[in-house]
Amino acid sequence: MPSDSLCQSIIDSLEIGVVVVDGACRRVVHRNALGGAILHALGAGATDVPSSLREDVSKWFTVEAPQQCALEVTAPNGQRYHVRAKVLEDHGGSILLFLKPRPGCSGDLRGALRKRFALSARELQVVQAVCDGLTNAGISARLGLTEGTVKNYLSRVFTVLGVQSRTQLLALTESLTRET
Repeated sequence: MPSDSLCQSIIDSLEIGVVVVDGACRRVVHRNALGGAILHALGAGATDVPSSLREDVSKWFTVEAPQQCALEVTAPNGQRYHVRAKVLEDHGGSILLFLKPRPGCSGDLRGALRKRFALSARELQVVQAVCDGLTNAGISARLGLTEGTVKNYLSRVFTVLGVQSRTQLLALTESLTRET
């Protein structure tokens, strides 16, 4: 069994924020450096959980009653973060949070995609949703489309942009972001 210091070193080396909070999602029990920085960006102190994050996570677990969830939160500076939360039943119902900045598509990028590739407004919304990390089902729910329609939009976007996968689409949007 690895030592606590080895486990801590591994967690601190991750490029994702890792935070453990109490079951009420009010107090930070443990965090790595990036997790602490993201909590600070969201408006939290050293040991408290930002109210927006607490409300979203608590609501999800209260209403949906799953063992894990995925959601997004927005910091006061406008930066959005993707959050995965999991209840740790073996640890008194504590909640494990994984936080990472959401890449998103800037207005400049949307303009470049529209100008260079003549994407429609709806296609740009689908690209934005892919940048947000949504699945086809998530895109369907966000945009009020059937999953089949989402697949059709993605197929057209892939063809127009000359990519074959979401990974290639994200790589293209990242390279275009650097150009803009």
